[in-house]
Amino acid sequence: INGNIWVGVQSGANAAKFVRYDANLNALDSVSLGATFKLPANGILTFSGKDEFIYWQETSRGVTCRFNTLTKVAEEFVDHASAGISFATAWKVNPQTGELYIADSPGLFTGDNNNSDLYIFSKTGALKKQLKSVGYWVTDIVFS
Repeated sequence: INGNIWVGVQSGANAAKFVRYDANLNALDSVSLGATFKLPANGILTFSGKDEFIYWQETSRGVTCRFNTLTKVAEEFVDHASAGISFATAWKVNPQTGELYIADSPGLFTGDNNNSDLYIFSKTGALKKQLKSVGYWVTDIVFS
């Protein structure tokens, strides 16, 4: 948004942070997320490209979090257990609506269930829709 580039940084025991760069890659701002939030080692951050939110999953806590690039505040956005999500394997933001899509593949490690369900959350975090058996062990979501 607004031509800025945001980079998520997590370094060992140090607090995670987001660093904002301009189009010429000049660092403009650095925001520490404190001890509460950890950015994923696999580097999967997602956003719509049109609004202020960057999303990531914290597997160890079973939550999807988001960072507001305008207010510079991080928050827990979706509690997986409360939503019925067992093991999120993909999450992306719909660039048209700003809704967060999460694919749940509960049988990934047990092999008991090959089907993935798709959960769609509004920008406020409310579950809007759940689709059952959208594919087998979904690993990515793409909006064309």
